[in-house]
Amino acid sequence: MRMIILAGQKIKISIILVLLLVIISCLIVIHHHENKEWLAVSNNYDVITDLEKENDTLRGILEHIVPKQPKVLYENPYRLESDTIPNFYTYDLHHILEKGNDVPFHILYHNQDYQRPMYASTWKDFYYRSWLYLPSKISDAYHTLFLYQGGLSAIYDFEGGLGFQEHILVDYHKNLNCLVYNFHVANVKKLGHQIILVGRPARKGAAIVSIKVNDVLSQAKESQDYLFQLSTPKGYELDFLYNHYHRSDTLNQEESTIQTFCMITKDESNYLDLKKENHLLKTEISYYFPLDEEGVITQQSCRNSTSINLSTQVDIATVIEKGREINYGIAYESLPYRRPIYDPTWEQKAPNGWAYIPEKVCQANRKLFVLPSKEKERLNILEKLSFYEPLQPIKENESSLLIYNFMPSQVFILNHQMVLLGIPHRTGALILTINKNNLMHDTDYLVQLITPDFSELDYDVLKINSPIK
Repeated sequence: MRMIILAGQKIKISIILVLLLVIISCLIVIHHHENKEWLAVSNNYDVITDLEKENDTLRGILEHIVPKQPKVLYENPYRLESDTIPNFYTYDLHHILEKGNDVPFHILYHNQDYQRPMYASTWKDFYYRSWLYLPSKISDAYHTLFLYQGGLSAIYDFEGGLGFQEHILVDYHKNLNCLVYNFHVANVKKLGHQIILVGRPARKGAAIVSIKVNDVLSQAKESQDYLFQLSTPKGYELDFLYNHYHRSDTLNQEESTIQTFCMITKDESNYLDLKKENHLLKTEISYYFPLDEEGVITQQSCRNSTSINLSTQVDIATVIEKGREINYGIAYESLPYRRPIYDPTWEQKAPNGWAYIPEKVCQANRKLFVLPSKEKERLNILEKLSFYEPLQPIKENESSLLIYNFMPSQVFILNHQMVLLGIPHRTGALILTINKNNLMHDTDYLVQLITPDFSELDYDVLKINSPIK
């Protein structure tokens, strides 16, 4: 019996020794593999140098996405870089349409099917020129009217930051050149310091409208302050841009400061540490944009799928004439409300997608949001939009719509279309509620923001499901 026990103990000891040998062998193999990888890399200085350069670039990208100061930022109310307040009389657009002078203009570029970029991979390549700076991305997305300014370097940054890569040659010495998104320009008028581009908004498209300086500025004058405005046919402002023009500014512009950017690399680094840092940097950057995706993400990706055929809707006049007007409620309303261009909460919750540039630019590009029916989901959307205002209670049997820069006065419904008729503004926010009893179940509604002259500012889709029994 004792011999059997001793034999059993010997077997256990043998098994333990075998296991220890296996573990030691594995550790030797792993160590050998790491050393082999390190030796292979250390013998190739270029690999280490490339990894150092890549990490320096990745760190530079992260340093150029969000502001260094963690505070909420708002756009200058006049779209000016300085705090200067324009000091000239402004006319009502209706008055300019009636009394203003027609201005000759030339369309340098027009593509009615152009889809505006929400993200372009070139932004990361030129991060050091502020092409990735999140507040600028949001500020640009709030607007559809832009003005070419300065020389070749300024134009390079202007087009690059917008992701506008059509490479159109503009004469910035003799002409004022406006880049306009989602708007068909029919004519241009001027009165005093105001130049208005008159036309109708569209769901897509881009154009460059060129105006000769001598047609809007007396040759006896060297400079002039201007207010450029996009106007609907009956004088409702859709966008604006203040600008100071000086003849000598364009003549003295530098021809080009476009240059590549080289990072200084360290002399010594541990390869394995560099690899680990590289992984961490790429992970953090993925919170902001798709690092490995090349090309352009356009405005087309901003809309959810719907069963509605958006190209075969009844015209707005018919909806208002033959549709039924319905009552609505207000859960929040403030005309002075201003949307931020940056909120430090976005950076804090970047791992949750709150600072993802393609999505943030999509959100900023829109004025109308159909809010979720469930309160928790609704509050999450509002917080991602940095909307923290106190609301009136929204009932379970109510649908809610968040509207920016537009104040509706009437709501009409015809078939699957819902028209919110109202006036656009430069500021403002409103949450409108509609009783679901006024709507058909299992139906997708096309909701449209419409001016009194039947111009569509934005749209979204409201899905009404059958009530749960």
